[in-house]
Amino acid sequence: MPEYERLQIETLLQPKPAPIARGSGLFVMPATEVCDTVYHFAVRSAFRKNEIDASQAVAVFDTDSLLADVWKYLSTIEVIVVELTTLQPELMYVLGMCHGMGRCPILIVQKGEDVPFDLRALRCIEYEPTREGFFELRENLTRAVRTFLSASRAS
Repeated sequence: MPEYERLQIETLLQPKPAPIARGSGLFVMPATEVCDTVYHFAVRSAFRKNEIDASQAVAVFDTDSLLADVWKYLSTIEVIVVELTTLQPELMYVLGMCHGMGRCPILIVQKGEDVPFDLRALRCIEYEPTREGFFELRENLTRAVRTFLSASRAS
């Protein structure tokens, strides 16, 4: 087995992940201008209103990313928001890792975009890529993060 593949597999077999960092947030997004705007106008504000550190905006991990880095982020961040509009393979892989690890990310998507049926069954917050739409997303996301924190911290 090539060294790179062995390293990738071994990093996923770590016996005990680090504890979740209370008050930490991660926005997983494709590297697009619209998603950058979504982060600055909606996600960052929703995180701050819920006392979540808003400094972790991460473009989708690409094919050169080490799975150990992806694993570290996903296993230690308290609130994960995933932007589904483009359905890039790397984004879908990260989303699959979240679910495989028992993490429940909050999903957002532009209105009118096609979301696979199995993801549509989960709660997706839809938004319009307009000024008003970003403000509406901010309010909906603020409520969703508050609800998520209440449920996750109670257990």
